[in-house]
Amino acid sequence: MRGGGREDRHILLGGGKRVPSVTTVLCTSGLAAEAEIARLAGLSVVMGGGDPHRTAALVEMAVAGASCLVSFGIAGALAPRLRPGSVVVSGEVIGEERRWRVDAAFQ
Repeated sequence: MRGGGREDRHILLGGGKRVPSVTTVLCTSGLAAEAEIARLAGLSVVMGGGDPHRTAALVEMAVAGASCLVSFGIAGALAPRLRPGSVVVSGEVIGEERRWRVDAAFQ
């Protein structure tokens, strides 16, 4: 795991402003470009490369000390009507055998 996150506890906002992080975030992404964006924002990142089993194993190894897990992607083809810079926030993660609701504190 590489990046800011737990080590310096700061995140990067627009305009290059660094602010203290109020929670320890672990970010997971599928692509190297996505992981680099998250790292530049100051987040600790694991990159699963699109393999759900590898991603789950990496998250299990890195999650200690994190209070929030974020799946981050640039989602270029998610929906044609979305403009660059749009943010999509999920309230639920759906797996093959399980669903995880987002904690109300993070909604």
